[in-house]
Amino acid sequence: MLLLLGSLWATQGFAQEGIQEALQQFQDGRYDRAATIFEKMLREEKASPDLYFNLGTCYLQDGRIGEARLAMEKGLRLAPGHKKLLHQLDLVKSRIDPQIEALPSFLLLHWFAGLRDRWPSSHWGYLMLVLIWLFSLLIFLRRAGIWTAPAALKYGLIGLAAFSSILYFSRNHAEHRHYGILLEGKPLRIAPEANSQVLLPLGAGSKTEIVDSLGGWYKVILENNDQGWIEKSSLTKVE
Repeated sequence: MLLLLGSLWATQGFAQEGIQEALQQFQDGRYDRAATIFEKMLREEKASPDLYFNLGTCYLQDGRIGEARLAMEKGLRLAPGHKKLLHQLDLVKSRIDPQIEALPSFLLLHWFAGLRDRWPSSHWGYLMLVLIWLFSLLIFLRRAGIWTAPAALKYGLIGLAAFSSILYFSRNHAEHRHYGILLEGKPLRIAPEANSQVLLPLGAGSKTEIVDSLGGWYKVILENNDQGWIEKSSLTKVE
């Protein structure tokens, strides 16, 4: 409740009447009605991470795990590293049955991913261009005989530009990966056939990376690196 309240007042550009009504419905335990109001706001107004947070929180309180995760993941598409969304997403994951444990990441890779996800790819791209421009300016000043920059500054700019370019391309790749969320439990199968062997059951809210498509089936990879096939009608893409 406190998380929802804090985010509601942070949401800008939406009709205050709608916010007040959604808050009242939430406080009265009518989470489905509050969710309907936020869904309408998303259709009629510009989407925002806070609005997706509010919508996902209503879904979570209403027991709609798959829809709650979908809302959180869509919010994170807009604002990678959004702390409230990440915290609420952890709560959603804890409610998914069965649990699919993600592979543990190497410490440095975990740090890199956390840094990369603080900004969308466009921000890292702008930073890279600014650093390249500053380095070019230093070269121009040196050749014009106006000022010779210390070597440490020049090499530092080169290093930062290279690192920001790595962050840009990594974030851009992450943004263009195709993910799907199950809104209800479905089995992961060994082949794209309804009567093929079941590899494991998947609970509502399970997240999968879509890597291939065949007819009415997607080939997917789970967070623990298991691979299999699932019906397209079972997945809702995170756009």
